[in-house]
Amino acid sequence: MADTVLELIRASTDFLAKKNITSARLDAELLLADLLKCERIQLYARFDSAVDSGVKDSYRQRIVERGKNRPTAQILGYKYFYNNKFIITDNVLIPRPETEQIVSIVLEAGLPDDSRILDLCCGSGCIGLSLLKEKPGWSAHLSDISPEALKVAGENSKNLGVESRSQFFTGDLYENLPGSKYNAIVVNPPYIHPDEKSELMSDVRDFEPAAALFHDSPPDLYEKIFSDAALRLSEGGIFCAELSPRWAETAASTAGRFFSRVEIRKDDGGLERYLLARMSVAVQPD
Repeated sequence: MADTVLELIRASTDFLAKKNITSARLDAELLLADLLKCERIQLYARFDSAVDSGVKDSYRQRIVERGKNRPTAQILGYKYFYNNKFIITDNVLIPRPETEQIVSIVLEAGLPDDSRILDLCCGSGCIGLSLLKEKPGWSAHLSDISPEALKVAGENSKNLGVESRSQFFTGDLYENLPGSKYNAIVVNPPYIHPDEKSELMSDVRDFEPAAALFHDSPPDLYEKIFSDAALRLSEGGIFCAELSPRWAETAASTAGRFFSRVEIRKDDGGLERYLLARMSVAVQPD
């Protein structure tokens, strides 16, 4: 294997490109920068520097894993989301840039300084914990059906310094939660129908947790989420969910039965990605 930083990057980029990794150069640089404990941009000042054998061996293993389409974030063990570093394992979804918009929507809603929020299907905790990081007076309940995912979320709460304002509950949706009222409920549920599986990129389909990706009937899942959310929101509370554009119209129609105001917002790509609802007056489900 090559000896200098630049030689390593070039050889690894060529290898990954032959494996049809579209982000070959970026991934090669990210994986090496992490091992060298430097920022990616700092590699450019170290192109001629020699790399010791231990680092080269570890780097080779990482490149081989990436060549198998294992996501870079899983190899690194972390992903940045809303400017915060989140631990990532193969038990949680890798946070996506489009999900950051949920955090922004809630922050712009003008909620009280002492708000309590609920993060359903929390996974790594990236949504709820990012909100706590931005709002020191807020507290959060985070729920997930996966104990392994909650362990990751718990570690992230410690690393972000919001552990004292976070409580974690294992269960399916609202199962095992206390009878609290919330100023905001956020959720990024499994919303991909199994018939869409073949359309996913292999690094998502083959390596991320299926239970967090797929649901046999997303519309039925949305109804379950909306019906309880309407009962658990405080007046003036906000509900925000990430959606599959495929189900956005159906979800909006269903949500209209439970919330006083409902709107669908688009992501930066112009796709209908978020359902936003607010309780102005308590509404009882049908």
